[in-house]
Amino acid sequence: MRKIFVQNSTLYLAGKNGAKKIFEKLDAQNKKYSIHHYKNKTDLQQHVSRLSAAVKEDTVVFIHDSSITLEKNFFAAYRLIHAAGGAVFNEEGRLLMIFRRGKWDLPKGKLDRGETIKKAAVREIEEETGVSQLKIVAPVKFLFDSQPCTLHTYELSGKKILKATHWFKMSTVDRHKLVPQAAEGIEKVEWCSKRKVQEYLKNSFHSIEEVVEIAMR
Repeated sequence: MRKIFVQNSTLYLAGKNGAKKIFEKLDAQNKKYSIHHYKNKTDLQQHVSRLSAAVKEDTVVFIHDSSITLEKNFFAAYRLIHAAGGAVFNEEGRLLMIFRRGKWDLPKGKLDRGETIKKAAVREIEEETGVSQLKIVAPVKFLFDSQPCTLHTYELSGKKILKATHWFKMSTVDRHKLVPQAAEGIEKVEWCSKRKVQEYLKNSFHSIEEVVEIAMR
């Protein structure tokens, strides 16, 4: 069972048992969605291409007897890249957010060769924001705690990429001045109150909304 963000849309891959849980959750949220039964790789990728080109937000649930087979066939079409980041809270309970390329985001980045996920998350936050003294509280998990990362697709130089970003809830007592990493296109770094967070999430990404929602529970 997997949840994948494709542009503004959401794609679920599930076996029959997992699909039932997904339907119950989407129904509880009053979300509209369409259901498709897996036929073959080509059919699956055609649906993904349509989601990539869609202007309006959509939610699609793909079902197969074997969720493992379905996931394997989906992943085979992409180059997988691992990244890590964090939802960092200070002593006042404010969330650390960055503004990059016209969107509010959370600090994150790709893993260096041989680097662990936890070390990458801490390093990226320190580099992008100037915040130190970071303490990992807990990993952020998704899709009924069955998925350890957010997944989203994009294209780079004509190649299909699937980025798996691993997230951690963190805390810090650091009170030093925030320093946005200009080399990475970061224009602002802010400690945000709950009100500010909700305001900024209106100009963010669905994956970031989900990370924040889980981390703030």
